[in-house]
Amino acid sequence: MKTTYTQHHTQECRLLIVDDEMPVITLLERQFRTSYILRTAMSGERALDAINEGFIPDVVLADHAMPGMNGIELCAAVKHLSPETVCVLLSDSTEAKDILKAVDQGILYSYMAKPWESDRLALQVRLAYEHFVLAKQCTQNENSIRDLSRHIGIQNRKIELQTAEIERLNDKVRGHIMESVKLLQGLETSSTSVYYTPHASTVAMMARAIAEELGFSTTRVHQIALAALLHDVGKTGMPERVVQPSADVLSKDDFMYYQHHSERGATLIGTMSGLEEVAEIVFQHHEHYDGTGFPRKLEKSQIMQDAMIVSIADIYHNRVYRLPSSVLMSSTSALKKHHEQSDLETQYRQSQAMAHIMRVSSWFDAAVFKAFNAVAQSGRCLPLQLGTVDESRDVKLVDMLKQKYGSLQKS
Repeated sequence: MKTTYTQHHTQECRLLIVDDEMPVITLLERQFRTSYILRTAMSGERALDAINEGFIPDVVLADHAMPGMNGIELCAAVKHLSPETVCVLLSDSTEAKDILKAVDQGILYSYMAKPWESDRLALQVRLAYEHFVLAKQCTQNENSIRDLSRHIGIQNRKIELQTAEIERLNDKVRGHIMESVKLLQGLETSSTSVYYTPHASTVAMMARAIAEELGFSTTRVHQIALAALLHDVGKTGMPERVVQPSADVLSKDDFMYYQHHSERGATLIGTMSGLEEVAEIVFQHHEHYDGTGFPRKLEKSQIMQDAMIVSIADIYHNRVYRLPSSVLMSSTSALKKHHEQSDLETQYRQSQAMAHIMRVSSWFDAAVFKAFNAVAQSGRCLPLQLGTVDESRDVKLVDMLKQKYGSLQKS
């Protein structure tokens, strides 16, 4: 494999030449001054002074046999001040043992014996500079890797903390879910004596389908479905005379009391951290777009679309699957007897429910009403298709159903 070798421009190289003989200094200065950033010194001590004054050399070219501090001692001192500096030594061959030891210790990069050839010396200095550049790049890479490792360590720690926080929140959510399940178990158990099918779970199923039809995010769809599951939780603990009959047969006082169930439910759900939006949906699920709802008589944009979705699903299920008031107010045995609803009855009540929702379409914004119609007409989340009762053909059946269910009930 061929190795690519990149030469670096020596004009950027700071070269410090050290020799105690002026003719040698002059000769070397003449050879290197046009290609290097050059500084000279006539002793080891003066060379160190130059470094301390701010000239930090990339390469030192020094004679070994100098009075006072010799070349190896100088290079050792230079490496102490500037570990990246590369040292080349000029020496007689008689000093080879000490020089080789200095090379092994990393004090020297290389050495040349006197007398030297100019071209070979020039190559040796260039190679020393290349070594300096590569070593510096390696150091920078090592520092970058260290910084990256430190950053990764910090990020991993953050991830660990975030994971722990997520797990803590998951534990809290699991706790909320268990509390909700307990509430729902009570609601669904009590609703079996009021509806032909479980009320909360069916309303939630329909609300989810409407929210998906509107293209809401998965998170928002889940939130609406949860609010639908819990929309009647405020009825818990209310007297049966208030929650079992249809609202249109309640006394004025009982109806006023009944209107508090959405606020009661919102207050209960609001005690659970993270369910504030769900609580507000429950609070608003009896509000009407035209301002005729309760408990706050909100209107138009004051009402969350999410609440209107729960509202329309709740009204539909009440219209189709709630037991008639006459049955609810009868004896327990009669209640059980009427706990089955035929397909034809269901189909009839579905058509009546759709007709009622058309009449009260002003209770919902246009988008929610359109999405509900799309879901209803497609049969999604509805046990039976709509509109299969032929009133002109089945006159006796329709008369019987009208007599059984009476006038349309309030939701």
